Amino acid sequence: MLKNVLPLGALLCATIPTAALANDLQTQPDPLPSRYAPLALDTGVLQNAGDALAPIFSTEITVGDAEWLRLWFDEAELAGTPGVDGSFLKIISAEDGAWQRLDAEHIENWSMSSAYFNGDTVFLELWAYPDTGPNRIAMSEVMAGEPAVVLETICDSTDDRVLAYDTRVGRLSSGCTGWLINHGGSANLYITAGHCIANSTTGAVMFFNVPLSTSSGGFRAPPPEYQYPVQNGSIRSSGSGGVGNDYATFRTHANSNTGLSPMTAQGAAFDLASSAPSASNQPVRVTGYGLRNASFPQIPPEWSRTQKTDAGPLVSSTSTTIRYRPDTTGGNSGSPVILESTGQAIGVHTHGGCTTTGGSNAGTAIQLSGFQTFINNPQGTNIVQAPLDQSGTAFNSNNGGSEGGAVYFDVDMQAATVNVRALELNIGSSLSTEFTVRVYTTPDTAVGKETNASAWTLVGEGWGLATGTDNATRVVLTNPFTLEGGQSHGIAIVLNGASHRYTNGDGSNEVYSSNAMTITGGGATNVAFSGSVFSPRVFNGNLLYEYEDNWVIGNMLGNDASGSVSLGGGRIKAMGFTIPAGNPQQLGSVALRLTTSSNSLPLVRVYSGTSSSIGSLLATLNNPPSFADGDGTYFFTPSAPLNLAAGSTYWLVVYNTGSGSLDWRASDPAILPSGIATHAGSLWSSTAGPNPPNTSSAIQNSYAVYAPVASNCPADLNGDGQLNFFDLSEFISLFQAQDPIADWNNDGLFNFFDFSEYLADFNAGCP
Repeated sequence: MLKNVLPLGALLCATIPTAALANDLQTQPDPLPSRYAPLALDTGVLQNAGDALAPIFSTEITVGDAEWLRLWFDEAELAGTPGVDGSFLKIISAEDGAWQRLDAEHIENWSMSSAYFNGDTVFLELWAYPDTGPNRIAMSEVMAGEPAVVLETICDSTDDRVLAYDTRVGRLSSGCTGWLINHGGSANLYITAGHCIANSTTGAVMFFNVPLSTSSGGFRAPPPEYQYPVQNGSIRSSGSGGVGNDYATFRTHANSNTGLSPMTAQGAAFDLASSAPSASNQPVRVTGYGLRNASFPQIPPEWSRTQKTDAGPLVSSTSTTIRYRPDTTGGNSGSPVILESTGQAIGVHTHGGCTTTGGSNAGTAIQLSGFQTFINNPQGTNIVQAPLDQSGTAFNSNNGGSEGGAVYFDVDMQAATVNVRALELNIGSSLSTEFTVRVYTTPDTAVGKETNASAWTLVGEGWGLATGTDNATRVVLTNPFTLEGGQSHGIAIVLNGASHRYTNGDGSNEVYSSNAMTITGGGATNVAFSGSVFSPRVFNGNLLYEYEDNWVIGNMLGNDASGSVSLGGGRIKAMGFTIPAGNPQQLGSVALRLTTSSNSLPLVRVYSGTSSSIGSLLATLNNPPSFADGDGTYFFTPSAPLNLAAGSTYWLVVYNTGSGSLDWRASDPAILPSGIATHAGSLWSSTAGPNPPNTSSAIQNSYAVYAPVASNCPADLNGDGQLNFFDLSEFISLFQAQDPIADWNNDGLFNFFDFSEYLADFNAGCP
C-alpha cells in the first residue's frame, strides 16, 4: 500500500506553527500533493563493451494515475568524465516527449533526483562510452503527483487575476513562487518567502514557463529546459517569522540540458527598490502561481498553478510590513510585490488576509534590515550575468500563417561568429498555447529554396508558451546553433502546434541591421517546405545569441544603456583587467558598447600596467569598417598578434579623435566586469587625452575582451607561420630587452631557462 506524503521541499510549508501567524492572516504556500510509490530497480554493474556511445540499460517506469513523476536515485555510479566521455541518464516523458540528460555532475546538482515529468510514465535510459568503467543505478521509490486542495484569500467577491507571462517569476517546488533579482551581477539569485524554504531544504526545484494545468487543476511541469535545481547550501531563510519578518534568498544551478543560467535563459530579473514607499493607495502588482478556487469561477481550472497577476492599492507601509489588495491564493507565497509606477520590487508577498468583504494581503518590506543582509550577502555558487545579445525585426504583424507553417529569411553576418541560444517569436495562437519550434539553415540564402526540403539542415529545437499577438514569446533552444561570421545564411523557423504572425513586405520594412548581422525578410508557407510561397513576408522576432567563445572579461550586456562617459576634447577613459595564472591569452578582439555618430573616430589602445596605473603602449586596435548613429556593440581587433601574459595587468584606453560625438556606455548601477580575468580598476581624466588617464573612477564602462589561450608553441614571434632566423633574432632582441613576451615560463625572470625553452620549441619545428 502506498504511503501518502508531501514532497521533501514542502514539509516546512505543511508544519507552520499557527502561533507564529497574525490572527487574521495565513501563509500562502501550495505544496504539490504527492505520494512516494515503491520501485525496486537495481541495474547492477554495467559497462559498455562496444566501440561507440550506446544505451546499456533501459526501462519503463509507470505509476498509475499519477499527474507527474519525479525520479529519486539511491545509487548513481556514472563512469567517465562529465562533458567528455561521461556516462549519463536520459529520462523521457511518455506523455509529451520532454527529456532530461543527467551526468555525474548534474545528478549531484539535482540532489540525486530528476526533473518533473508530466504523465504517469517515463522511460529511463543509461548511456555509456566504451571502456570508461562501471556504471550502476539503484532506485527504491518514485515521487508521483496527486490532485490538489485549494486555499484562497480573494479581495472582495471576484477573482480578478489574469494570465501573466513575466519571465522573471517562477514556481518553487515547495508550492510557492520565487523570482530572479538583478543584484551584484548575479544570474542565479532569487527571493521567496521564508516559510517557503528552510535552510536545510534539499532537492528543491525552480520552474519557469509553467504550462496550463489539467482540466481538474492538476500541476503540469514545463520541459526540463525550464527547470533549475536549487543549490542546497545557498538557502538563507528567516523561516516562518510572521508578518513583516518572512523572507529568504537562494541560488540555483545552471540548467543541465542547456547549460544556461536562469537569468540568461529568461532574459530579465527584478530591480529592487531601496525601500517600499509610504502608502497612498498607489497601484502595486502581485504576480505568482496561486491556485484557482471553484468558489470564484471567474477563472477556469486550467489556470490553477499557472502564472497569474493582479493589481490593487498599497494600503499600508511600515518599516517591516506592506499591505495591499491585489488578489492572491495558496501558491502566491514568495511572489514579488511590484510598484506599478517604477516596475521595482518593494517586498515579498507572504500572507493572505483579504476576504469577500475587505481586508488586505501582506508581505515583508524590502528595506527590513535582516532581509537586506540576506540580499547583500548571498550564499552558494554565483553564476555571473552574461545576458544574451539579440538581433531582430519588429513585432508589428499585419498577416499570419497556418498552424505548422514556416517563415524564411536571410542573415548576413558581420565578422563575429555567434551561437544562437534562444528565439523570441510573434505567435498568432491563443494565450498559453504550447508549441514546439524547429530551426533550419541553408547556405547563402533562403530565396528559391522555400519548397526544397532537401536544401535545409535542422540545427535547433525548442518549446514555448504563446504570450499573445505582437508580444515576444521567448523560446530557449535545447541545443544552440552557430552562425559563422562573415557568411550569409538562410533560416527557416517551423512551428508545430501554433502559427506565425508576420508583416507584409513593402520594400521599406524588409531589412534590419545590427552590429552582429543584417536580417532580410523573405517569405512564408502554410506547410513547412511545401505549397505556395507568400512573399515578401517579414519574420517578426529576435535571435538571441552569445558571441563566440574565448570571453576573457567583460560586463556586457546587462544594464549598459543606462550610463555613459562622453569622450573627446581631453576626456579619456580606461578599464583594467588582470589575466589569470596559467596560460597566456592571445588577444582576438575587444567589444565596446558605444553611442556613435557618423564622424566618430575612436582611438582604442591596449597598455601594460599595474592595478593602479597605466604603463607602456602595446597596441593600437583597428576600428570596425563603419559606425551608425546610436547605441551599438563594436568590435576592435589588433593588427598584429598580441599575447596577454598570465598574471599581468592590461588597460583598455578609449578616446575620440573625430569631430562627432562618442559616448562609451556604462552600467548603472555599476556591474563590475568579470570572467576568467579579474577587474583591475577604472581610470578617467577630463583633460589628459589622448594621453592615458590617471584618476580613479567609479563608472564601469561596458566592454568585453575575447582572447583564446595562446599557442603552446610560442616560437613564431612575428606571426608569419614559419620558424626561421628572423624569429630567433626577434626572440634574442626581446630577451635582451627583457620584454614580457620572452618570459615563456612565466617566472618573472629572463634567464637561460627562457632562452633554452625557446630553442627547444624552435628546434622541434613548433608550431
